[in-house]
Amino acid sequence: MKSRDIFSGLESSAQRWHGTGCRTIRWGVFLFAVWGQLQAQDPATDLSAPLIGRPLLSQKISTIPCAGYDFPVATVLDLAVAVDAQQRLHLLWTGKLEDYFDYFLFYSFSTNGRDWSPCQILDYWNTFEPKIVSDSARNRIHILYRNETGILHRIVQSGVMSDAGLIDLGNAPKIALEESTGRLHCIWHEGYFYDVSSTVRQWRYRTFFSTWTETGWAARRQVVTNEDTAGATVAGSGTSQVMLAWFQDFGASQPKDNSDPGIPTFPRSAFSQDSGLHFPARVAVTDGNGYPYPETIFNFVLGYSAADGKFHLMGMHAKAPGHSVVDHFVWDGVGAWSNPENMSNNTSRWAYPLYVGSPRNSKKTLFLWSVEGQGWQLGLRDRQGGWELRPLGQQIVNQGYSITNSAWDVDGTFIHLVLAGTQNGQPGVYYLQIPIGGGKEVIYLPLILK
Repeated sequence: MKSRDIFSGLESSAQRWHGTGCRTIRWGVFLFAVWGQLQAQDPATDLSAPLIGRPLLSQKISTIPCAGYDFPVATVLDLAVAVDAQQRLHLLWTGKLEDYFDYFLFYSFSTNGRDWSPCQILDYWNTFEPKIVSDSARNRIHILYRNETGILHRIVQSGVMSDAGLIDLGNAPKIALEESTGRLHCIWHEGYFYDVSSTVRQWRYRTFFSTWTETGWAARRQVVTNEDTAGATVAGSGTSQVMLAWFQDFGASQPKDNSDPGIPTFPRSAFSQDSGLHFPARVAVTDGNGYPYPETIFNFVLGYSAADGKFHLMGMHAKAPGHSVVDHFVWDGVGAWSNPENMSNNTSRWAYPLYVGSPRNSKKTLFLWSVEGQGWQLGLRDRQGGWELRPLGQQIVNQGYSITNSAWDVDGTFIHLVLAGTQNGQPGVYYLQIPIGGGKEVIYLPLILK
């Protein structure tokens, strides 16, 4: 297996990069775009604390050198970030070198969020959906992404990058690390054409699951037997507990015409206590009681909180006459989910979930969601049920930032946020440390790649 040493030759430069992104969500046949761009509610309210660290760079940067090439900062697309036990940051992003060479995959790392290693090109054509996770106990970084070949896996082991190995065909991979053993769980979709009638064909998805160990990837299994799934994801407790969640009968639920809102969809789940070998507990997260027709859950995020030892799910609950709230569900550890808890409490505009959970060394469960016109909201709940709500979007806006794309990782001390967008109108990509244990100050550093 070819490999190369990457943890050497850290150099700094005064250059940054920029990207855009949005998400599109369906309700009936109505499409609307929910942008990650943040907006201030009250410019006169200053929730920011003094900046920590060196000041931000102010000059406009149009290109960055990477692996011998220069390319525009505006071509940064997807982002993924992980932090390891030594507080090193590992960053993946997709972008292009020029108009006819797009969706390359790049990797860089940093020991301080300011000085970044020379970036590497990991893949050269049509790469999407990068994922990255740190196995700190084994000094190992797992990298997953998709290209036209299929879903690929790389490992950075003690600073050495492996070649890419093919997991399977498919798309939309999601991963969860089993910290106690080093196992890595992956769930993904594979598309196929389904004949709805003699004249109508529909693109639908099956869901597959596999686990990586030191000997490689196990044979894929269709642990979700429904042939019409969507939104599948996976979360782990760090030990042997694994939770899956997905939508089923999704294609069949789609509206048939402009007067048909479609069939409401609600996530289902499967629970394993033996590292994903068996999933005997299979239940609906909600059966739809309390959701007047045609209210539904559009999308959701799944996570595990070490602070309370429970799995959590947050869903985007679409309500009439045209807004959504964020509902929260808690797994009882045996075979049932709680009734929904309204986290966002908004009565207008669109709210959608971003993250729920906490790492093993955290004393608080994190809830992150966004409300249109208000930006990101960060909720923190301690083990005694104490609650704190921070208008994180307002804090970021007050520092002059807007967001078009972002990625984050969480440890017991910080949310490590990488955002692409602008700062006081200056395009770039920035690294932010958001404390979750004590004070409310946000540490801002420009992301520098060479």
